[in-house]
Amino acid sequence: MIVQSSNVRAGKPGTPDAPKPWRERLQDVRTAYGNIPGAFRLVWGADKRSTIVMAVLTLISAALPISQAWIGKLIVDSVVQSINGNVGSQAGLQAALPYLAIEFGLILLGAIISQVRRLAEHVLNARLGHFINTSVIRKALALDLQYF
Repeated sequence: MIVQSSNVRAGKPGTPDAPKPWRERLQDVRTAYGNIPGAFRLVWGADKRSTIVMAVLTLISAALPISQAWIGKLIVDSVVQSINGNVGSQAGLQAALPYLAIEFGLILLGAIISQVRRLAEHVLNARLGHFINTSVIRKALALDLQYF
């Protein structure tokens, strides 16, 4: 039998495990979303091309699952139609083969997009680090010695 201490997970305000009030949670969300424009400006300033590549690849990869599901539906429909129509196995395969090829192409496209996106992410990460370091050094060079 496990006995839990009365002060552990009491849920009282001020304890580490106490849930935050809704007003405080909403303020945290507002603060987090308020930082998005500045973060985007920082990333955009570091490398515009990689930012655009990442955005386009993200949009394409977001559309892949729904397109794969739709092609999967078409494959199942073609198989069901072949079974209901008492079509031979060869004709049924020929009816489903284009959809199978498209599905394979979508899976291959997803793998390629994943690799290209990973590469663009690494390039953007390196350029962002360089951009931030350069900005800090330029700001430090612009300050008078008394601020150090």
